[in-house]
Order: sequence, then C-alpha cells, then structure tokens
Amino acid sequence: MKTKIFSAVVLVSFLLATAVSALADPQNYGLRTVRITSKCTTPPTTLPDVPPPAAPDANCPKVPTITQSPSARWSVDISWFDPNTQKFYLADRNNFGIDIIDTNTDQVVGFAGGFVGGNCPVIAGVQDCTNGTVNPPANSGGPNGVLTTTNPSQLWAGDGNGTVKVFSLDANGLPTALLKSVSAGGVKRADEMAFDPDDHLVLAAWDDDADLFVQFISVSSNPTPVGSPIKIPEAAGCGIEQPVYNHHLRKFFVAIPCTSALNAANHNTALHTNGEIAVIDPTTKSIVNVFGVDGTLCFPHGLALGPRDNLLLGCSGDAPTGSQMRSIIMSAIDGSILQTFTQLGGSDEVWYNPGDNHYYLAMSSWTSTGLTGAGTCDKATPPVCQPGKGTPSLGIINAGDADGDASWVQNIPTTRTSHSVAAVYALQCEENNGNGNGHSNGKGKSKGKGNSNGNNGESECEPIRNRVYVPLTTTSTEPGGIGVYGQIP
Repeated sequence: MKTKIFSAVVLVSFLLATAVSALADPQNYGLRTVRITSKCTTPPTTLPDVPPPAAPDANCPKVPTITQSPSARWSVDISWFDPNTQKFYLADRNNFGIDIIDTNTDQVVGFAGGFVGGNCPVIAGVQDCTNGTVNPPANSGGPNGVLTTTNPSQLWAGDGNGTVKVFSLDANGLPTALLKSVSAGGVKRADEMAFDPDDHLVLAAWDDDADLFVQFISVSSNPTPVGSPIKIPEAAGCGIEQPVYNHHLRKFFVAIPCTSALNAANHNTALHTNGEIAVIDPTTKSIVNVFGVDGTLCFPHGLALGPRDNLLLGCSGDAPTGSQMRSIIMSAIDGSILQTFTQLGGSDEVWYNPGDNHYYLAMSSWTSTGLTGAGTCDKATPPVCQPGKGTPSLGIINAGDADGDASWVQNIPTTRTSHSVAAVYALQCEENNGNGNGHSNGKGKSKGKGNSNGNNGESECEPIRNRVYVPLTTTSTEPGGIGVYGQIP
C-alpha cells in the first residue's frame, strides 16, 4: 500500500460529483490558533508586511501603515487558492502586490509586486490616504481580482490602471517574472476574473462606469485580448462582480448587482434592479442569457459554482436600510432559485470548497439583526436609527448531496474589512494492489484501476486538510493577519 498526497485539479470533478452527506453539521467551526503574519525583509527576499504595520517599518519603507491605508484599514481585495501548488494568493494593495502563502506551513513565502497599490498620494516616499483628501476610490487601486492558470502556469491579477498583470510561475507556484501587462482599453481598474481551461481563456471584468465591459484574454506565453469587448452598459451605477466558469455547461456566469437600462443585445428586455447573472458563451463570445433575481433584494456580488450545477449568489448589503439580508442558491441550468437563506448575507467574495462540500461567504456587511444598515442613522430630523450593529462574519453552508438540500451551518465573527475568502483543501490517496472496480461513493473516496506501479489496483482518496483563509484587520483588541478557520475537533 502506498500513501500519497494529491491536490491535482483533476480530482475536483470527482469531488463535485460525489459530494458528502447533507446531514446538518455541528456548529464547531472557528478560528484556529494560527493567524498568519509576516514582516518585510531586505532584498532579494523582500516579502510583504502582513498585516500592515502600526508604525513605519524601516525594512518596508514604501508600505503604508494601518493609519495611512484607505479608511485606516488593510486594503485587500480578492483571494485565490491553487490546489496544484497548495498556495494561497491575496490581492494586497498595502503591499502593492500579491501576497503568497504556503498552505502546508501557513507561512508567507512569496510576492508578486509592481501594482498601483491604494493609488493614494505619495508623501515622503509613502502612499498616504490621510492627507485631508477624500480616500481614493477602489476603482483606481490594485491589485484586485486574482487567479492562477494551468498549462502554462501563471498568476493573473487586475490592476488599478486598467491592465491585467500576468506572471510566470515555477513548479512551486512562485512568480519568476512579470510576463506581460495586458490592456484591453480599460481606463479604470481591471477587477475580477475567471479561467476557462477548456478553451484556455480568462474572462476579465472592468467594472467602473467609465468602462463596463468584460474581455476574453488568451492564456499563453503571450496573453492577448481575444475578440471584441462585451459591453455591459446597462450595469451603469451597479458594476460587474465575481465571475465563474462551468466546465459541464461550457459557459461563464457573471454576477451583476443590478441593471439600470434595457439592452436587448444582452438579453436585458426587462430591468433587473435587484441584479442578474449573465451567461456568457466563450465560443460566440457573447451574452447568451441572463438570469434575473427580481424581487429578491439580492444585488449579487459573490458567485461560486457548487455541486449539481448549482450557483451560490453572495447577496450584498446594498438593499434599502432595514431590509432582510439573504443568500441564494440558483440553478446554473435554467436560473431557477432553489433555496434562499436569511441566516447569511452582506457578502462580497464567496467560495466553494470541493474538499468538504461547503460554501464559504465573506459577509463583511452582515449585521447583528440580519437587516441592512443596522447600527446606522439616516439624515432625517430627528434621525431614524436602525437597531443592531455591524457584525462582519464568515458564513458557512453545507452544499448538500443529490438527496438533500443545502443547509446553513454557522456564522463566525471576522472584521469589518473581511470581504475576501478562499478555502484550502488537500487529498490523501492510498493505492492498493488488486483489481479495482472503478466506482466512487459519496464519502469523499474514489476507487479505480491502476496504481503507481502500473498494475491494476484500487486507490482511495480522502480530504486530509480543509481550511478557510480570511484576511483580518487589526482591531483594538486583536492583531491582524490572515485568519485560518476550520472544524475544531
């Protein structure tokens, strides 16, 4: 018998097809003792300072302190996990680049720099967002969306100057060189992206009103825009949010928080003021359908593909004050709403983990009452105040199996800037000599023919690591860093 650790992406399809039981989970998830941090070191091994320093760091003279960062916070955007290299990538504007964490050791091990950062004024060699001016909008900062690709192995991230930066990666998932800064004509930030390994394309979104389009870019040694931009002018005032690619349906799905005009060319023959999911065909390079979420007060920002061609919509906190927040599971096949959860909402990025068959939601706008605007007052005289307070949280949903619905598991408090999340998993496979029968069950195990010696045999794979990474800003009582969450024995 041989035991091997596997994280190859080919196993994802197996895990999606053989999801674990939908039995209710015990509420035993929480923050593990580890909280990932690091300090800058001198070249040539310069690594980011995670989290931002409270006082200037002589080793990192260009890194803004927490008080110099936009809104006195850690200015991060989207994160990503690559199961092939077991690396976690975080878009970190304080560090002008991508922080890279080895999930086997929970250590910061690399960095890809050269981004515009928070795009604040530079004072005495340091970006300063507190110079008596309005904080710069996120649409001019970077990095933003981030992902990795295979064949070739590359790191992609959107920047605040309208470009997408592409880095070559070595076998360990660490950058070797900036391969190219790709321009598709956008003047504001390039934001979130999704990768299509079937057609070797990345779909990137330019979400500012000055741009409002998505563009296909080839995944190659010379990444190049493919076809014309797909303009989405009806997203004016709403933006374009998280996309995903569905291998089974061979389509991209893109979260659009709302539409403000009719556009028959994009199948918008009705206003979707509560948002929609746009369906994009990489072959025709056009929007072929839209799934409206009318009447739901969803305004989707996050989007994740789970089992059974289900989509989790991470509904934002943009509904009118006092509205019940929610999260939605939708069929990617026909756009029907399968389930609505009122225990979770106010999300930005959301993630599906095939290792444990759970969805994870970065609910930075969640409140103690579950209502939007809790703890705030309007401008009326006298002001009308919404009871409750902001309680940013990590939300957890068991995605269920073919015989059962998804189920809410737990919400865990995070911090007010925790709008990014990525789940981490690894598999251990045991190979035995003998005749395999080529079947799989629903307990996270697969059995098939062949072993490492080339003989007929049986292999069983089980997830051995399921964790969730969430950036946590510094508070008055706790240090910042990257929180590592999971089931607590």
